[in-house]
Amino acid sequence: MSTNMPHEEYSDEPQYPPIKDLSWWGKKVSEAEAQHEEHMTRTHLVNGLPAIFNTNDVEESAKQLAEEVKADFIEALAFEWSRPADLEENASRCEVEKVKTQRILESLNTIMMSRLRRHVPHLSSTVTDSEPRLEAAWRVGGIELERKVRVFFESRENLKKWLDWPRDRSIQYLGNPVLHVRANHPLQPIIGDQESMNEQLEVPQNSLDPRIYGNRDVRRYMTNIPGFWPGDDHRFGILSFLGRDYQLSEIFDTRPDEDRVEMLHCQAIMASFAWLFSQACYLGFSTYQDVTYPLVSQTVISNGQHWSFYAYQLNTTLLHFQNTANNPKRNVCWSSQPVKLFESIDNGHVKGLNMDVLKTLVKFYLNEPKERIGVNLTPYLDPETPMVSKIEEEDKRVFLENLFKKVSLNGKKHEPDPEYWNWEWIYKIKNKSRPQEARRRPFELWQDPWRLSFYELSRKYVPKARRKNPKSNKEKWEKTYYP
Repeated sequence: MSTNMPHEEYSDEPQYPPIKDLSWWGKKVSEAEAQHEEHMTRTHLVNGLPAIFNTNDVEESAKQLAEEVKADFIEALAFEWSRPADLEENASRCEVEKVKTQRILESLNTIMMSRLRRHVPHLSSTVTDSEPRLEAAWRVGGIELERKVRVFFESRENLKKWLDWPRDRSIQYLGNPVLHVRANHPLQPIIGDQESMNEQLEVPQNSLDPRIYGNRDVRRYMTNIPGFWPGDDHRFGILSFLGRDYQLSEIFDTRPDEDRVEMLHCQAIMASFAWLFSQACYLGFSTYQDVTYPLVSQTVISNGQHWSFYAYQLNTTLLHFQNTANNPKRNVCWSSQPVKLFESIDNGHVKGLNMDVLKTLVKFYLNEPKERIGVNLTPYLDPETPMVSKIEEEDKRVFLENLFKKVSLNGKKHEPDPEYWNWEWIYKIKNKSRPQEARRRPFELWQDPWRLSFYELSRKYVPKARRKNPKSNKEKWEKTYYP
């Protein structure tokens, strides 16, 4: 037998396999997480910001205004960077970073608004929200069946035909942005409808269960809150600031730089889609009613030193199983690589300031929202009563307003969660040894107690003192106005 090895197997320098993160989280989260976020939002990720930020006029204006705000910008940055976090001694690095990021971004946004308002008129009519409440809920199709559900379907002849059907999964996003800037009119579209249908804008398909990537199963009302309540005139978001303090936690501290960039992309995609989707819900659109015009937002992720810029255009909200593969439209997210604003701050002096970062930030403020002439912004809402507050009937208006507050609050229920007891499992479910006992429990009536609709809730009792006719049984229970 010859012992000569092929020449191709040798190299001048030793080659080692890539070092993988062998921690629990490193095994749980992989590169597929970015594909998961893109599938959940039907988003195509583009490297580089759109061309609208690179025109000659925008470049000239941004360069001139960046030089004008530079002095105040540096002063505010140095002051907030050196300012202590005012937290307890045992506070974690993430908590300290979160407080510092909040202060820095709020201060820098105030400087940019005050100095640019003279040259950029549309900033005078904007509204800034600090730590707004951002929640978005939608349904995504094409998710594989859970194992226990698949086993149950396989055991029933009448359910086997549903095994290969795509399933919808409810997604609830709960965000904690640092700042939101809103305006009366939406930003101009970056690409047209035909470009959003381009087949080259590939969206990865990922049918794995979201819990594989660390998401939790919770039972709650699905809520859409874009940081403000219905009826606000400034209903279009133009600029969002997010922090990156989570990257200092023990879970992410050992991740390589490539994974950190993927995390930023995932964060930007989910936050941008959630913000625009919740705004679209206020305008009358949903997972089943597609948007009739695109919505655009700009997102900045920063801790004061490292900055990432994103632009997002929402072209479609049809994400349920009937449109998972047939919807030709794609949402698009443009991303920039993380860049440093400065090298260090010593004794209040900023060293190595990167003016390109400041110019890019100025460009985001220069992007002017404009009125959509000839476009009905709320085509699915009743023109006479687009909101609950416009309902003339007082009882109905108060009832629906209280219902909206209850759903938005998502408070803890007073009654315990539905369950069956051990003796019921032994004597009623497993052995069926009590056939003559009255069937009143949900599992005996083939009812799912978790899927209780509003119509099945018990109505409130109205005391006789509050009735118009105390002897009338029709007024015994409070009238309901469920939608």
